[in-house]
Amino acid sequence: MKQQIMIVDDEVNILNAMKRLISYSMKSDDGQAPVVEVFSEPHLALRRLEEMHFGVIISDYKMPGMSGVEFLAAAREIQPDSFRMILSGYADLNAIVAAVNVAGIQRFAAKPWVDHELISAISEGLKIYELSMENRALLNELQLAKGGASPHDAELKRFELQEPALTRINFAPDGSIIMDDL
Repeated sequence: MKQQIMIVDDEVNILNAMKRLISYSMKSDDGQAPVVEVFSEPHLALRRLEEMHFGVIISDYKMPGMSGVEFLAAAREIQPDSFRMILSGYADLNAIVAAVNVAGIQRFAAKPWVDHELISAISEGLKIYELSMENRALLNELQLAKGGASPHDAELKRFELQEPALTRINFAPDGSIIMDDL
């Protein structure tokens, strides 16, 4: 499974620094780094979450237009299995509590971050996500074996985990595909 990470922050320098850090620090045994997609606009990131699954979603806490807590709460609705982290230069206890309770974040990281701590947290998040996906696949197989799901339904669930956008096609009454405005 290809590891995919989303980072959302209104500061482009932070996005570039985190992407560079992850790309250089998290290479697998075969030399492959995780796919890292960065967004300075939370609304665009939410659109992307509709198209692709991300194992780890990292958001800045304080952004114009949409807070990190609001973004991660919306991301949780779209991809509940993703590991969610919030990154902040503000050590406000109320903010941390809100992030945990409202957005279901699993990790809070401070700005400025310590490289090895951030990489460790992201690696842990990817492992937790992969275990969650393996558990979901095993549950689907068990339901199929017990007759609780048809082979078609089980395959559709498996495919949805890999390519979410392809299973959400809207058809018009005449059978044509309805394209959403991007």
